[in-house]
Amino acid sequence: MIALSAVPRIAVPEHLSAAAFAGHDDSLPIVDLTGETMGTYWTVRFAAPRGCVVPAIQSAIEARLVTIVDEMSHWRPRS
Repeated sequence: MIALSAVPRIAVPEHLSAAAFAGHDDSLPIVDLTGETMGTYWTVRFAAPRGCVVPAIQSAIEARLVTIVDEMSHWRPRS
């Protein structure tokens, strides 16, 4: 039996075109971002393009999650 926490989950579009990988660059650094939301955690892993401002990406993810929680939370009075 496999524990659910040991099973990696990934969100991938159903249909991927080979063209989506045409500009793939193996030299780009892989960045892992994590945070907490809704009593659990989130993780995003991506190849950071040159000039990418990683803290801005993390802030954008966190801001979007706050918006989702504000819209859907059963515990926040205004959601």
